[in-house]
Amino acid sequence: MSKNNQSVFEFSYAGDNFIDLNTLITSQFHFLATFNELQKELYPDASVKIKVGAFKEGSFILELLSETTWLENLFNQDNVEVAGKVLGGFASLLAIRKALKGKKAEKVEGKNGNVEVTIGNGNKITVNNAVFNIYQNSSIVNKAIEKNFELLNNDTEIEGIKITEVKGKTKKDILNIGRDSFEDISKSNEYLDKSQTENTLYNERVFIKKPNLFPQKNRVWIWEFIHRGRDIKAKITDNKFLKDINNGLRVGQGDRLIVDLVVYYKFDKRFNTWIESNRFDIIKIHSLEERTEETQVKLI
Repeated sequence: MSKNNQSVFEFSYAGDNFIDLNTLITSQFHFLATFNELQKELYPDASVKIKVGAFKEGSFILELLSETTWLENLFNQDNVEVAGKVLGGFASLLAIRKALKGKKAEKVEGKNGNVEVTIGNGNKITVNNAVFNIYQNSSIVNKAIEKNFELLNNDTEIEGIKITEVKGKTKKDILNIGRDSFEDISKSNEYLDKSQTENTLYNERVFIKKPNLFPQKNRVWIWEFIHRGRDIKAKITDNKFLKDINNGLRVGQGDRLIVDLVVYYKFDKRFNTWIESNRFDIIKIHSLEERTEETQVKLI
């Protein structure tokens, strides 16, 4: 069985009471593409439909109704608010793009499910880890945002956009972007440069498949893991973790690690593109969660 939840949001274009039809349709197309990809990445077990209400007289505000469907055993208060959280992720993506202006971060450090991103001028912003990984890796999301804000920037009658959550008579702004930010948000993302040979995923979850508890001196320390449902072999370069293992830290098959994982790429001439080279480095281990009897899955 499944359960449904509805939420109401307003998407408004600041400016005149009239808007170019091409701008409206194309902008909403790119917005929906971004929303759908974010929802699939952040809440893959949900199904969300977005409906548009009738336009209100004297304004240019789109009333958006989100209908979220969950399997009954996954239906809880956090899941009820999935549409608002996806839109919050959208706002975070725009904040990242506005701050970085298409450039790579000077430094990225994982902290308790978030990442602290250091900008070129030394300023820092803290964003959700999953959202930052989408910013780094999702060409679909990034291209949709770039095309959307390039379109808005070229339409001089659009002074800004705003998304508001509506609960009865209460309204809460989720994002409010002025025209002066359109150009920065529309710039190409350097993380998606296909000539790069490596990429770092922060606060990634891996499961230990085969630990190497007795590494040979001056040899590469390779462990086997399960990452995103596939087997990988990764070199561990976190000296603190190595010291902890040597001092008797107990780990075993099925234990979960939260790590910063470097993925390496190689150029494949057959397809004229960069693909994963099956080489991985774990450069930092943030936490270890031992497998308990309650989390073990019986296969027979």
